[in-house]
Amino acid sequence: MSLVNKNFPGSGYHIYCDNFYTSPALFSHLHDLGFGACGTFQDTQVGIPHTKVNAMTRKSPRGTIRWIREGALIFIKWMDTREVSVCSTLHTAFSGDSVRRVLKVGGKHRAVEVPLPSAVKDYNKFMGGVNLSDQLIVSYSSWRKSRKGYLTVLHHFIDIAVTNSYLLHKELCGRLEQQPMTHQAFQEQLTAELCGVPSQPVWENTGLQHLPVAICEGASGSKKATQGRRKCRLCGKCTPFMCEACEVPLCIIVDRNCHKSYHSSDMQ
Repeated sequence: MSLVNKNFPGSGYHIYCDNFYTSPALFSHLHDLGFGACGTFQDTQVGIPHTKVNAMTRKSPRGTIRWIREGALIFIKWMDTREVSVCSTLHTAFSGDSVRRVLKVGGKHRAVEVPLPSAVKDYNKFMGGVNLSDQLIVSYSSWRKSRKGYLTVLHHFIDIAVTNSYLLHKELCGRLEQQPMTHQAFQEQLTAELCGVPSQPVWENTGLQHLPVAICEGASGSKKATQGRRKCRLCGKCTPFMCEACEVPLCIIVDRNCHKSYHSSDMQ
């Protein structure tokens, strides 16, 4: 409630939020103050009603809608590619909206119109900016699994800062009428500059040739085929071979010569 400007109650403002903030108690209190609210929720959250009567299942067809109303609150579930759950004090369960989806009809994929709850439609409309930011962060996140909560928070702040800097880069390029870098290229250059290394690798002539050699030499017995195996840079399958000069694991078998493909392209 401290995030709400107390000068706005009853003035027509609506609040949209994701499942981190959504709760029946909060939405009821906001409704009493004159605020409309709409947000996604999870079934495990406190205060969410549950029923097995006419409940939605995983096999429910796309466009299926189920809802429960409790006073000013309405809890809506809609089946898209997965189940979408929305709580609202602003909407009815269904007001005639639809959305185009590609479904398999009569053995063929066709574009058809499926029912769309107005709560889901408005949520996607007004939460688009937040969802876009989350999508950009998830695409190239620095987060790694850890048991320490503060590391998760730290990595999230780093991701937000990097994403914001990329958005500023795109804005500045637009003003200067220049072509911006892709998200991946921007982060690669940023990482290289922060680490103080060139963004493009500098290949040194070590006198070694690009020949396939065993990753682990000297293995014998049953360990010949398994010891030192690493994932191939191209196909991702395990291989006991690598390039002598590049030290990159690459397959070289009868039906898959990744070593040749790798060195005949610009991937190295």
